[in-house]
Amino acid sequence: MASKITSEDLKTHTIAFWVSFERQWGIIYEAITQGNNADRQQILQLLHYFAGPLTDYLDFELTLGEINRTVYESAKAMVELYISPRLLKSNVPIMEAMYSGKKNIPNLQVYKYRSYNSKDPLISTIEYEDVTFAYTDFGCQHFSGVSEEKQPLVNLVIYVRKAAAEKLLTKKEVTFILPDKSEQKSMKWLPTKTNVVDVILTNIIGEYNLIHRTGYIEFLPEGDPLIVGGSIFTELADLRGAYSVLDKSMGISTCLVCNRKSYQCNMAFCSRCRKIKYCCKPCQLIDYSNHKTMCIKSQS
Repeated sequence: MASKITSEDLKTHTIAFWVSFERQWGIIYEAITQGNNADRQQILQLLHYFAGPLTDYLDFELTLGEINRTVYESAKAMVELYISPRLLKSNVPIMEAMYSGKKNIPNLQVYKYRSYNSKDPLISTIEYEDVTFAYTDFGCQHFSGVSEEKQPLVNLVIYVRKAAAEKLLTKKEVTFILPDKSEQKSMKWLPTKTNVVDVILTNIIGEYNLIHRTGYIEFLPEGDPLIVGGSIFTELADLRGAYSVLDKSMGISTCLVCNRKSYQCNMAFCSRCRKIKYCCKPCQLIDYSNHKTMCIKSQS
């Protein structure tokens, strides 16, 4: 484990988190369902308090009345808790332990990584430190790659329009470790406001894909000599198609109702036909009236 948390400490603090969470669920639920935004922010602070030293490696997100970022009348009393490793691969084992330790609590569903739905609307603008960046300030190229573990990746080249690049990018020396373990230094454009890039890419491809299935990300400002004549940069939304191809090639399951992916939770088959997968019982209930007309009992 890359963190300084030992396996024993991780187990202890995970158990303590869920014991405290379950004990205070009545208060938490009332604040989420009946309180205002300030009350909900206090609940998030409380969750970080419950997490103890694990709070340095995790973040939390709460939604009410939604299933995977979509409002459903049947879910109006349901809370979703998302546990994020803060965009760091080294924090993933801590997130996994926290997810595995979850308790069966009424009106609560728990998921891994930040909330994400590939059908989410695109963010049009981002305001950060009194600077506004538009979705149209960026373009991209993507290329297939392979990780050290021989898993498929998507490598990205992000194009930034001149006015935005002047506020976002700076050139710095970067050291690369080559396959023969030697070092190579090179000057690269890097974002000075990483939160802007994180928000945009998380909206488009989700935290899981950004952590696990994205290789290198290179930034090129408009007019950079590395941009050869005839280069075509497409809009960032096209990246969703590239990662969808990876989902299919890697056998990632999708909830029939809400479009949630199996890397965020444990999926369950329809117990009768064994063909359709759902991310949670509420999704299965939503689909029941449709599915029952075509559900044929599995012969296996």
